[in-house]
Amino acid sequence: MKMHFTVESWESIADDISYWVPLMNYFFNESNSIEIHCWTEEEQVNEEIQQELPELPVKKELYMSIYTGALTEEIIGFLTKNPFKENGRLKWFSIFLSSNDSHLFSSEHYGTEFYARNLNVEQIKFIKSVMPEDINLLIWE
Repeated sequence: MKMHFTVESWESIADDISYWVPLMNYFFNESNSIEIHCWTEEEQVNEEIQQELPELPVKKELYMSIYTGALTEEIIGFLTKNPFKENGRLKWFSIFLSSNDSHLFSSEHYGTEFYARNLNVEQIKFIKSVMPEDINLLIWE
């Protein structure tokens, strides 16, 4: 099954985005590659990635800086230890997780929109258990 879900408003993620780390950790376990997308104008975020994860090459496309590589424990630690800006919002615009070149999961629009594929019933239950109640949820085959 495939699943698309969104958080209703920016206010809800600024108050409590505690779902993001457990959700990402769940899908990190199933993934072996990653893409991190950041707006190029967000210089502090890009500098932090380049300092902490120099092994990730960056490609610039229009206004986006895209970091792509193998998913490592170092990257997972970097993304989960301090993922939020001072305003409570997620630092990265989008994160795409794949396994063997097959897209599995994405966290987009600063952690307010998600897409997952090839889900079973247990995985859907887990997602519902960590997400806030006010999500928009769409599941299809």
